[in-house]
Amino acid sequence: MGIDKRQTDRVRFERGYGASIAALDGSWQRRCLVDNVSQTGAKLMVMGSIEGLDVSEFFLVLSTTGPIRRRCRKAWLNGDTIGVRFMHAKPAGEAADRRKRRLNVSEQPPRG
Repeated sequence: MGIDKRQTDRVRFERGYGASIAALDGSWQRRCLVDNVSQTGAKLMVMGSIEGLDVSEFFLVLSTTGPIRRRCRKAWLNGDTIGVRFMHAKPAGEAADRRKRRLNVSEQPPRG
């Protein structure tokens, strides 16, 4: 048995958690089961063929009713099972600052 090099705890789903993976550009989508997940990555079992698809980066879509998804990078691939690392988004403060600049919103309250 190999040495476990994981730096974060994982949660294992006994029967898998239903989700899907989708291309960044939306050109393909496949159903999958999340076998286990941590703050840094997950192990996915894909339903259907992924042959010929670029699975180097994709979205793990966790909800069918809302925009709950994680951008992933393939860590390893073994048949229909993919190990992924979650790509970190920029901190929320940076995103808010970019949005304010784009909308030309100042930090000062309006004068009344």
